[in-house]
Amino acid sequence: MLLKKQHLSAILLVSITILSFFYIREYSDQFLKITEVGASSIAILVVLFLVSRALIVLPMIWFLSKHNARMSVLEAIKLDLSTAYLNYLPLKAGLFAKGAYLKKVHNIRYTDYVSISLSLTIIQMLTVGVLGTGISIYINSGVLISSIFIGLSTACILVLNIPTKWLRSNFFEKNRVSSVIADIVVGWQIMTSDSRFFAIVLLFICSATLSVGLRLVLCYSFLSLETGIAEILLISLASIPVRVIGIVPGAIGIREAVIGAFDLALGGNFQAGVIAASLDRLILLGCLFVLGPLATHSLSKKMLDQPEDTG
Repeated sequence: MLLKKQHLSAILLVSITILSFFYIREYSDQFLKITEVGASSIAILVVLFLVSRALIVLPMIWFLSKHNARMSVLEAIKLDLSTAYLNYLPLKAGLFAKGAYLKKVHNIRYTDYVSISLSLTIIQMLTVGVLGTGISIYINSGVLISSIFIGLSTACILVLNIPTKWLRSNFFEKNRVSSVIADIVVGWQIMTSDSRFFAIVLLFICSATLSVGLRLVLCYSFLSLETGIAEILLISLASIPVRVIGIVPGAIGIREAVIGAFDLALGGNFQAGVIAASLDRLILLGCLFVLGPLATHSLSKKMLDQPEDTG
């Protein structure tokens, strides 16, 4: 199954690369707008990228604190950058490397890491669904777009309320999907058992989600593309779930297409969405491929300094 998925990912990545080449060549005059973005604008986008990464990692820091493990914000950002960087490489080893690091350095069991990571993802998707529903109603985006976000919210709520005893019953014990859902519910139960902890996690996830939207708003603005702020925020929300699927590294090409499609669906322009998303992608890749290797090297040294048996 893993091999087939890797083959599918490789085929899709090659296909997306070829299609992107012809698309960029066809609209090269519009893509040249990216080269006109000033250094100060680039710096603002880089800072906002780092802020969004910092907000994303804060829930994991709080989770570790509940397991009597201490992690600084800087270390958490390094781990996040390293994970994202490694996920762009052919083997996509970021999540496994992150789990190994947490086990070696902070003595966090891999099953606990998986549970909390999956549940945080579902909470983020629920946040996307709720915010997306609110914004789509506010701008009167239409029944179809509203239904997408309502459906996402409903699916997340249903997953989080499935009884773990049922999922772990003999009938479902060999089913991989039910096992994953059970891990999600366990992580959800851990977080909701402490209302203060859950409120903080929810605040950070909302802030991180909106900061990603703000970055896309600025990309549109710096490229002088005329699309409303509420519409751009909704477009950004719609693009977040495609990154979770992980068929191709970072949903490269797919996220750009989704942003363009939603821009068009909201009465805008497909090319505008793709160009704005491309600028955002270049900022992300630039940061990851500069800071990612540095973060990976730093964390690797810290792992090697740990004793063989951490208990």
